[in-house]
Amino acid sequence: MGQNKSSSTVLSTVEATTRIIECISQYGEVTPNGVAKELQLSRSNAHRLIATLEELELVEQSKPGSYNLTFKLFELGNTVPHRKNLIDTARPAMLRLSQALGMTVNNGAMYQDEILYIDKVEPVNYLKLDRSIGSTDPLHNTSLGKVILAFLAPEEQERIVSRISFVRTTPYTICDRGAFMDELKRVQERGIAFDRRELSKELNCVAAPVFDSHGQVCSAISVSGPADRLDEERLKEVVPALQRTVEEISTPY
Repeated sequence: MGQNKSSSTVLSTVEATTRIIECISQYGEVTPNGVAKELQLSRSNAHRLIATLEELELVEQSKPGSYNLTFKLFELGNTVPHRKNLIDTARPAMLRLSQALGMTVNNGAMYQDEILYIDKVEPVNYLKLDRSIGSTDPLHNTSLGKVILAFLAPEEQERIVSRISFVRTTPYTICDRGAFMDELKRVQERGIAFDRRELSKELNCVAAPVFDSHGQVCSAISVSGPADRLDEERLKEVVPALQRTVEEISTPY
């Protein structure tokens, strides 16, 4: 009984600490008393756990009594895509593609039912309409999200799609589940996915999947740009270069 209680206490402490990190991430800057109230922890427990995080250099005082996250978490987080080879393998090919097209090239992976941007390359003097590294977007209104979903195993695809809220972000967003499933079938047939002003009215994108050594989709590469520059004709023109790029990236996996 004693051993089980000890294990339970340790797990509870890890859970509380993780929730504190997420709380600081959400609000940017917090006080121990604020964390205690938000997470329904005792004040002494919140102070103790934040002090431990400070000793580990995961949080720091932005001003007396207030804390924010340090760059150590950013450093640790960046090892994940590197460890999975998702960035190092793709970046040279992404650079060449961006230079050839004069467009932004994004590398995205699925994380917690969203698209996580893990790397990007953008041309010089480019109007920055795209998402930053580490940010996330929904699956249903992004070319990256669509193309990854389209190449998942049917059971996994069905499970994830059933959890999508289908929030409308522009008049062009697909918000009907049946229509979205039809769209995924078309994506799988043609091997690419389009976002025609579905996430942002100012942006068009096209994406293709990257496969690992087991033939499973592990990430996706997209080309994105202002809708007036990356118009319908231009979208189709960039597809061959995009497909060559993902084939090159997929080969080493």
